Amino acid sequence: MTVPELLKETQAFTIPYLVLTKKRDILQKVADACRQSILTICMEHNNMASILTSILLCPSEDVEGMVVTLLRSASSEFDQIDCAELVRTEPVLIASELLKVVGDADKYKGSKAREALHFLATLTHDRHSTSKRIDILGSFFEDQVLGIMAHLSDSINDGKGSQSTLEKIRCLAAISELIKMANNHVSNGLPQISACLRSAIGNTELCNQAFTSWITMMSTLGTDEISALVDPTIAIVAHYWNRFLPKVQARAYDMMTHLFDTHPDLVLEHVNTIPSLASIPLMSKFEQELFKRKTGLDLKRQLQALIERSQNENITVVSRALAEL
Repeated sequence: MTVPELLKETQAFTIPYLVLTKKRDILQKVADACRQSILTICMEHNNMASILTSILLCPSEDVEGMVVTLLRSASSEFDQIDCAELVRTEPVLIASELLKVVGDADKYKGSKAREALHFLATLTHDRHSTSKRIDILGSFFEDQVLGIMAHLSDSINDGKGSQSTLEKIRCLAAISELIKMANNHVSNGLPQISACLRSAIGNTELCNQAFTSWITMMSTLGTDEISALVDPTIAIVAHYWNRFLPKVQARAYDMMTHLFDTHPDLVLEHVNTIPSLASIPLMSKFEQELFKRKTGLDLKRQLQALIERSQNENITVVSRALAEL
């Protein structure tokens, strides 16, 4: 591989750093290798999102001013650039990258990423809105959740090229942070979130992080949001229990405690179709509770419940129903 080819192939990783460190001469070499101007390579879809994400993570009292200054240092073609206008063109990619940083173990960077997400939400917010009490961050996620999930799902499922296991785990952690920060504002994207996590739970390498994010979903959202997820949740616990690490099993127990204590009416509503947890000693408390509530069912009704579960669209629910039958 020649030097120009290397510069071209690695631009997605090098350009944000070069802009941040004002390495204009090297930027020009990358642009030459791509046979484009600095403005053009920076403005490319993923490159600009990565550049803006990197800048937003830097400490500054004037974020907009820093964005403009660094871009103008990269090229005089950015002299007329407007920070808000740039950010509004890439909100999904920027938010996705920032959520991944929040999900990483680095507390300082995570804190900066949260601040950056608030800044992003404020900058993209409709300033003509008459409401003074609007939750700007919640409103932002409500508008962007489908786009964010499409982007993260593509990475997890190799939709746009193969991704490393580490990157997929970061994306799953980002979904968890999205749920924590947006809370019920993710309702519009809940089918996409649950489908993505269910698929990832079936992957041995992703199982624990995917279910950890699922636990966040079940422990954070309200009754209306999780109502349709009760049966799949318990089916996942029963089916994949032996794949979970001890710390994830402990979190699963806490999730079940939360479900039974906080949403008892919801559990009662689904008691006929909830899968058995008899195979898991740690879950005996919940299995006994379910058994008590199912005791009144005659054999015909029990078989009818198994038939209903075997027709469920969730393959894990069906597998557990057939196993019990």
